[in-house]
Amino acid sequence: MKIRQNIPAVLMTAALLAAAWMVPAAAEDGTAAEAAGEVASEEEMVGGMTGMPNPWTDTDTLADAQSLAGVSFRKLPVVDGYETLVYRAMEGEMLEVIYYDEEGNEGLRIRKAPGTDDISGVYDDSWMNAVISADYEEYSVQMRGHATDEDDPSSIDRIYVATWSMNENGSPYAYAIDVQEAVLGVPEMTELVEFMNSGLPVFTCNHEDADVPYMAAICEYLVSEYSDEYSAVTIPAPYVMYVDDTDPSAVKVWGNFWTCSYDLERTTLNSMSGGEAPGIMELTVDQEGQYTVTSFRSAGDGDQYAEDIRAFCEEAGSDQAGHLEELFLESSDLRAEPVSAVRTEFIEQYVDDNALEIDSYKDYGWDPVMLDTGE
Repeated sequence: MKIRQNIPAVLMTAALLAAAWMVPAAAEDGTAAEAAGEVASEEEMVGGMTGMPNPWTDTDTLADAQSLAGVSFRKLPVVDGYETLVYRAMEGEMLEVIYYDEEGNEGLRIRKAPGTDDISGVYDDSWMNAVISADYEEYSVQMRGHATDEDDPSSIDRIYVATWSMNENGSPYAYAIDVQEAVLGVPEMTELVEFMNSGLPVFTCNHEDADVPYMAAICEYLVSEYSDEYSAVTIPAPYVMYVDDTDPSAVKVWGNFWTCSYDLERTTLNSMSGGEAPGIMELTVDQEGQYTVTSFRSAGDGDQYAEDIRAFCEEAGSDQAGHLEELFLESSDLRAEPVSAVRTEFIEQYVDDNALEIDSYKDYGWDPVMLDTGE
């Protein structure tokens, strides 16, 4: 039976005792929460001593666990048959998600922590008789498991542990997948690891609207300027209010140009960051009809915000000013019309264009919004 350490043994002094914590691979009976193995206030045996609290904290959402751990998964996979997830964090140290089936049996757990150490917690793998490695451009993964013939790598029938580390935004992070009841061979584990590390496609605008031929240029500008490098994908939600194209070579577009960045939790895009940028974009067009954003004036913060909005509206002319002020006010709420409809439209376009298995998006503390895609 595999035994886990709750934190890497490399941590010293007070953390050294915590590294000796060992929990059972899964509870024999009980609910998924019980199978997770611990309650923060519970005392457990540590090398024959009692008294140290469990260092893990269970949370209601992945976002809460990521905030507590200080690290995040850009993509969290779907594992068929294991639909109940428990999110946990070791504050400032490690993130963990445990997958359970409907009967409370643990399928596997996925961990992430700063550094390059083996964080699987499986310190005794003497019962495994097979090791296989795979090198990728940005990381190398080691898989440990069981083979029916120790001398024949093709006979590996189960992978129980996969570990790797990679640089993200200039810092190293360690990953581990520790398998219990789920049956994963080399192909299945490889697919799981590659999914987690592959990232999501960059958003590109294929918005086809004869009335807004410059939408692709607007989206390209927003993604370029406002992408969150710590999230998996940034998707714009440009709400266009008014256009002055009397001079086709110098188009002015009034709008509230929202952008949101997301990570993927199974089939749901979780919003991680984002914001509005109300203002005026100016674009030029070349001889081939391709538009380019040449300048963007957006509203400032605080008292400057309202002052800038009024100036933008007045710039459109007295016949448009009052109406534009109303539209700027209405568009200041991401989850309300009209911006929510624009946001959903662009997310659905992104999902369809890339044939992604994504069925919803979600803001922290809110219910998921289901998508109507071509899937």
